[in-house]
Amino acid sequence: METIKSLKLKIEQLESQNRILLNMYENVREFKHDYGNFIQILDGYSKMNSMEGVKKLCNKAKLSYRDVNNMGMLTPERINNPIIYNIIVSKFFTAKGYGININLESTIDFETVRAKVCDEEFLYVFTELLDNAIEAAKFSDKKEVNITFSEDSNQKYTYIIIENTYKETKIDFDKLYKKGYTTRSENSKEHGFGLWNVKKILKRSESLELFTSKGDMFIQEIKIK
Repeated sequence: METIKSLKLKIEQLESQNRILLNMYENVREFKHDYGNFIQILDGYSKMNSMEGVKKLCNKAKLSYRDVNNMGMLTPERINNPIIYNIIVSKFFTAKGYGININLESTIDFETVRAKVCDEEFLYVFTELLDNAIEAAKFSDKKEVNITFSEDSNQKYTYIIIENTYKETKIDFDKLYKKGYTTRSENSKEHGFGLWNVKKILKRSESLELFTSKGDMFIQEIKIK
């Protein structure tokens, strides 16, 4: 007999899936509506021999396809863990509201790492880092967040990599996880505690490690032993 908790998770998962399907439907409707105009404009550019116009139009079409494709990856079959699924779907729509594109890649079976990824400490760290990635991407020119789940060849370790674009600011890595440190100027007294809590979790955890780096993307890599 299913517990109330498991039933609640199933209901939340169905609601999340329904939101995804509705958004995919709206995107397909929008693309269908624009299809006639797309062909006419494409024909016009071709007659003008305007490769620049053709490229611009094709890039716009690829963006529409990308949104549908990304949402198509957010399925309970692909992310077969209701807790992780609900977190990612929730953050997907939060990011979408800011014009941020979330790309998801996973090569793991969540059933095989259920005990690891259902750990409360991991869930806090994962959610906090994903929130920060979305927050940073909001202010970048190319608004993008990438999430990758993978395992090592021996399936001993699980890796979760969160990458995000960001506006170039001076980040002091020595202070990044200190209490009260934040790169945000607005309401600064209300920020700077999330990563501090993450650091406390990492210090006492025997199964979690975190690696941070910065280049074209800001990268946070969680290693679960």
